[in-house]
Amino acid sequence: MHKFLVIAVGAVLLIALGMAIQSGWSSMRSTTETNTVATVSQNSTPSTATTNKQPVSKKQGSGQGPWQRDLKISTATTMAGLGQQVTTFEERSGVPSLTVGTDGTLYAAFQWFPENDNSNFDKVAIKTSTDNGLTWSEPTPINVSGLPEGYQRPFDPTLVTLADGRLRLYFTSSPEQQGPGTSRQTYSAVSLDSNYAFEYEYEGLSLSLATDQAYDSGVALLDNVWHMFTPGGEEFVGANHATSTDGVAFTLVDQITNPAIDDKKQSWIGNLFGGNDGIGFVGGGSPIWYMTTSDGTTWSAIKNLAVNGGDPTVARALDGTYLLIFVSETVR
Repeated sequence: MHKFLVIAVGAVLLIALGMAIQSGWSSMRSTTETNTVATVSQNSTPSTATTNKQPVSKKQGSGQGPWQRDLKISTATTMAGLGQQVTTFEERSGVPSLTVGTDGTLYAAFQWFPENDNSNFDKVAIKTSTDNGLTWSEPTPINVSGLPEGYQRPFDPTLVTLADGRLRLYFTSSPEQQGPGTSRQTYSAVSLDSNYAFEYEYEGLSLSLATDQAYDSGVALLDNVWHMFTPGGEEFVGANHATSTDGVAFTLVDQITNPAIDDKKQSWIGNLFGGNDGIGFVGGGSPIWYMTTSDGTTWSAIKNLAVNGGDPTVARALDGTYLLIFVSETVR
């Protein structure tokens, strides 16, 4: 009888473990709110949280949260080669975004959860590289001036490079107090100087949706039109597609669903990237996937990379090197 019970319990545990692994990457979302009791995972829907004037609990690492995962980086000479060799980019971080400056400097923005550093915990930070991604600076937290009183602190960063060399930062926030049912919108800010990527001035609301939340955006310029995609639909197997001529105020143009995406293992949580003949989107899952478009509407077939991960971002350095940064599985 005892042997039978042990075998039965073991079978139940194995089934539960299999279900958790299968749904793990598809359930990953942005690092929206880090619960003061640290009970939400890196990409889960916000529960009880705080405004940007009330930082999350400073008992960092004392429970479940985005600090349990790291950012990983992979480089290759081709897009298809990404994921074959992977190293750690930054510990205790999430929601990465890459862009290439007009002078070739690489900028990587992400949500940062450093251990034993209360002042910078749950801040957007940026690392830079001036040698095509061979070496990187230490993280530097950014500052957004002019954010309206009471708004949530900026999170889910997305960086794009403007023609004049400045950077535009898209981020998720809300004028509401954080908590269950809080609506999230995408806002923008622009760097004050093309030579300094850490000070931004608030520009305004970029996207608000009537039937969905607008968060964790991917943005790219195509034929003088800015395109923004935010995850949408059940299990995030679709996306909300909005466009803008000025890069600040976006209008929803369509909602995308793609039956080719495995709704148990892949999602539209990721980033847009520039290409030779258009733009592309890289999304998280098992494995990470991408596809391209020349007009923002008609997409190529999905291609998979040789690695699993969450919320990926891709860029191509001036020397032709491809870079991929993504969120790891739970490592602590």
